[in-house]
Amino acid sequence: MMLKNIKLGLVRFWIAKGTTTEVTVNVPTPENEEEKIEEKDPWNYWVFRVGANGFFNG
Repeated sequence: MMLKNIKLGLVRFWIAKGTTTEVTVNVPTPENEEEKIEEKDPWNYWVFRVGANGFFNG
């Protein structure tokens, strides 16, 4: 995954240098991209925080 991102970042330099014939970069399209199954979250990403404080002076 990291190599793909590095290659995508270097594309503009390869184009400027004129060495695009030596490089291949594949970018996924909606047709060949895997279908992502969206999982239903019953809590809707809620975050709960519970705390307590106290003070006693005698």
